[in-house]
Amino acid sequence: MAGILVPVDGSENSMRALKTAVKQINPGSDTKILLLNVQPDVPTAVQRYLSEDFIKTYYDEESKRTLADAITLLHEKRIPYLSYTRVGQAAEAIAAFATEMQCDQIVMGTRGVGTISRLLLGSVANKVLSLVDIPVTLVK
Repeated sequence: MAGILVPVDGSENSMRALKTAVKQINPGSDTKILLLNVQPDVPTAVQRYLSEDFIKTYYDEESKRTLADAITLLHEKRIPYLSYTRVGQAAEAIAAFATEMQCDQIVMGTRGVGTISRLLLGSVANKVLSLVDIPVTLVK
């Protein structure tokens, strides 16, 4: 599938990445935006007290809430898109999804202003870079 993968976590950085991806789409092209929200695993200790349906509903609701602004923007711009949710470690899930969907490119936000922030918050972007063999555009 030809498409630009944009991981969305609800942050301003991910919205800037989405706006950058939108600018890369030529009018009339068949390129789609693939929005991906990665939800963190519910800890095992908590899972044993919750039903599988409850956990699935939780992931679905959190993902819809997180993707809402991105979807609104794409509707306003009339850009074709598909949205997905995965559960797990963000970098690994993004890389696996990009491979599975045969994405042409990943456009994602980075976070961090100082060295400590970059080490802690930029680690997802850095890990994605090391896991994929497709172009990755990082947007600050």
